[in-house]
Amino acid sequence: MEADLARGASPKKRKELQEDRKKLKKAIEEPKRLYKGGLSELLRLQRKDFEGIFKAMNGLPVTIRTLDPPLHEFLPHGEEETRKLARKLKVNAKSLWEKVESLHEANPMLGHRGCRLGVVFPEITEMQARAIFEAALNHAKERRQGIA
Repeated sequence: MEADLARGASPKKRKELQEDRKKLKKAIEEPKRLYKGGLSELLRLQRKDFEGIFKAMNGLPVTIRTLDPPLHEFLPHGEEETRKLARKLKVNAKSLWEKVESLHEANPMLGHRGCRLGVVFPEITEMQARAIFEAALNHAKERRQGIA
């Protein structure tokens, strides 16, 4: 529909529509970039943690429980906290608040926990699995032993 409108629009109006589209794309892409950067940093931290666990266990079996956070504990509580976080992350406060509101749960203990978190955000589970496998490989190389 926008394309139909643009055909009949003046060159100035077409340019405005293109600028609006660019702004919208940037508004969508920026949080994704920050999120992916956060996951990359978390991967590094998790790998280091798992390497420490493998080293401490010195070849003994290790059971790892992946992240199972009660999501509500990590979200800002209220609009003021959201504005502060948005300033820190350099993102739009209104968009961030809308996302926080969409994740709100009446009973957090029945909500986004465990495997449901992995269903909604599979990239978190993927990052953790990668961190575990990379740490195991690094530890095996350090010990010059295979992985059982």
